[in-house]
Amino acid sequence: MSESTTAATETASILPEIETLGISMLPTVAAIIIKKLAPDCDVNGAVAAATGIATNLKALETALETKTTQAA
Repeated sequence: MSESTTAATETASILPEIETLGISMLPTVAAIIIKKLAPDCDVNGAVAAATGIATNLKALETALETKTTQAA
């Protein structure tokens, strides 16, 4: 296997782990940013909204990658 193929394979195998880590960190990071930018807002609601958006984007990605067969 060439170096570029090995690197691509390693990158492809680690991406899901990085994605999972990012999703798990999102509520904490969002709370920090929101508290800094708008400390008087409903931080919990804003974090829930940000997390919901990320979840919906992941669902959209999955839907777009899923091949479906339509009946004629």
